[in-house]
Amino acid sequence: MDQNTYIRESARTERLFPEGKYLGPTQMALLHAGIGASTEAAEFLDALKKHIYYDKPIDTTNLEEEVGDILWYLAIACRHLHVDFNYLMQCIVTGK
Repeated sequence: MDQNTYIRESARTERLFPEGKYLGPTQMALLHAGIGASTEAAEFLDALKKHIYYDKPIDTTNLEEEVGDILWYLAIACRHLHVDFNYLMQCIVTGK
């Protein structure tokens, strides 16, 4: 298979937004939160990769900032899902 065929084949799994549909404010906010949290998690992993695989000093300041950024996006998600952050923490601790 050549690259042009591969690129054309990728269209099979692409889902374009259906005509006439739109994302509402809550959907947009949740998408923003999901993309943001995922991006920040990737930055957290990249900092760990540099430490573990490339023998760079561990940058705990950066790791802390990335955790804070992840929490920020999770707070956005909680607000739009009308879920209490403390409730979620308690659920995780108690296994409920």
